[in-house]
Amino acid sequence: MAEPAADDGVRAPPSVPTSSDSRERSFLEAALDCVVMADEDGRVVEFNPSAERVFGYSRDEVVGRTLAELIVPPSLRRDHESAFARFVATGEKRMFGQRVEVTAMRSDGSEFPVELALSQVEGEPLLICGAVRDLTDAKQAEEDLRRLADEQAVLRRIATLVACGCELDEIFETVSAEAARLVGANNARVVQHMPDGVELTLAKSPDRKRSATFVLRADGAEGRGGLREVTASIVVDSATWGAIVVEADHPVPATALESLSSLSELMAIAILNVTARSELIASRARIVAAADQARRRVQRDIHDGAQQRLVTSMIHLQLAGERMQKDPAAALRNLRAARESVSQGLDELRDLAVGLHPTVLTTGGLGAALDGLAAMSALPVTVDAPDARYSEEIEVAVYFLVGEALANVGKHASASCAEVRVVADGASLTVVVSDDGVGGAVVGAGSGLSGLRDRVEAFGGSFSLDSNPNEGTVVKGTLPLPTWGAR
Repeated sequence: MAEPAADDGVRAPPSVPTSSDSRERSFLEAALDCVVMADEDGRVVEFNPSAERVFGYSRDEVVGRTLAELIVPPSLRRDHESAFARFVATGEKRMFGQRVEVTAMRSDGSEFPVELALSQVEGEPLLICGAVRDLTDAKQAEEDLRRLADEQAVLRRIATLVACGCELDEIFETVSAEAARLVGANNARVVQHMPDGVELTLAKSPDRKRSATFVLRADGAEGRGGLREVTASIVVDSATWGAIVVEADHPVPATALESLSSLSELMAIAILNVTARSELIASRARIVAAADQARRRVQRDIHDGAQQRLVTSMIHLQLAGERMQKDPAAALRNLRAARESVSQGLDELRDLAVGLHPTVLTTGGLGAALDGLAAMSALPVTVDAPDARYSEEIEVAVYFLVGEALANVGKHASASCAEVRVVADGASLTVVVSDDGVGGAVVGAGSGLSGLRDRVEAFGGSFSLDSNPNEGTVVKGTLPLPTWGAR
């Protein structure tokens, strides 16, 4: 083994005690992995071309210097030196023949992951050979796959919320939280662009740390303060509705904009779904309200038309009776007129009698109207309803719901009694009609219960039926109360 030079204290490189023929040298130069050899003092005696490319040193720069100062990060040098000294002193080879992942250091001081396999070179003096493989690309590929899988999981989660028709508030909160987590940003928010130019924040993820104003837009422009921002617009019906904005104090991944764009597309679908659903509910409510108004018109038309014709008929009949003895011809004319008036009245009744708005609702309110339904029932019915007044549409919906439910009880339930309960909580009105009959009722196409469900759902409410055999039946409908509904 060569002695260190007297002038600088650096040992001259010892010769490799293995065959120096051209085949061994060719192997070292052609090896794809880094090959590093060190003597018993931990000084480099061999450094192949792959090691030069990976670590950034030339062979001449490293031969004779210690591994610790060249490729071992400062935080790991003490452990490395202790383990190396223990091997030299004891010959312990626990790590030999194994592949282990460790952190190495390049010539510029940057650290990176490597896979290391150790072996001992046979012969004298002692030499240790290390085969080192750079794992940077492999780790990056693993990270890319993990990030892709994470992004896909997030997209599936949001898509499920959209498909299930969840409320926009829940979707906005989920998107903002997931966007910040995916990008590793300080925070993320969902904003809506209002017509007056105001940017309204609808949801925001919790700030993970304080950050200054960021100015890096999706077009890649650099900003001040070292922060970054990526914005993905939410486009609904070809118009920019809002945006998902994430901000971070570090450069965000290159895939951030693509991921946020996918989230923004799901957001647009959610907004369209909610808008369509709201429009459908409003449309169905208008249909129901129009039908109720039509019944009111029918009521007025009967009063002003058919009823007046019947009154006219009664007058003609009365006159005919008075003239029968004195003026048979005039009496006959009165009879003909009465018959014509009755005929016209019947024709009008056939055209108009498609359903009447219950007058008692207008005059007495919901409680009185339900009491009237109970009184007309073929079996005892108890009613518990508030005295408050509600919008005309809500009262009519409750009236017909209870009326149809009680009619079904009388026809099919074989019950001894029934109960009607109406409960208001300020935001909704819940109607429950129960009986002690045979049960077994189902909501079928074209059935009265199906009509009840449609009426309730037309107002954005919910309908349920609990009717197990021999356990009675419970019909329940919950109607939302509009803020303008009380009167």
